[in-house]
Amino acid sequence: MVLHFPRRDDLTRAVRHGEANAHHGAQRERGHGDAIQPDYENIAASGGMAQRTALARALVNDPKLLILDEPLGQLDSLTRLAMQSELVSLWERSGFTALLVTHDVEEALFLAGRVILLTERPAHIKAEIVNDLSYPRHRGDPHLAELRHQVFTHLGLDATW
Repeated sequence: MVLHFPRRDDLTRAVRHGEANAHHGAQRERGHGDAIQPDYENIAASGGMAQRTALARALVNDPKLLILDEPLGQLDSLTRLAMQSELVSLWERSGFTALLVTHDVEEALFLAGRVILLTERPAHIKAEIVNDLSYPRHRGDPHLAELRHQVFTHLGLDATW
């Protein structure tokens, strides 16, 4: 995966601190005749770009184990779906082992070969769901719906599904 950012201190600082700015990509006249220059003072990485950057940092040393704690939790739904697919592609190419902590049942079943359900604190293993679907997976697969029902049954929410 190749990421391209303008090499500016203010953009780097924004990414590092996770700052968001409503004026992303804003431009203003800099007083150089009619030339319009990018306004790097008001640029900040989007949530998706910040997540890609964090993922790239984690993968740069070719880890054997990648631990992800709610890595996509702050993304909008469409960016989240795209990042899930991107994560699967990276995993297929690199072959690392990933431990993903998430509260999103759909995400867990789409990404994982095994889903471990934990009890409330103190956490103990409540159930293990094995997902043997091959990759790439299709979100509309009936087997995923069946696995989702199993998870919700273990969580006591099967009456709503």
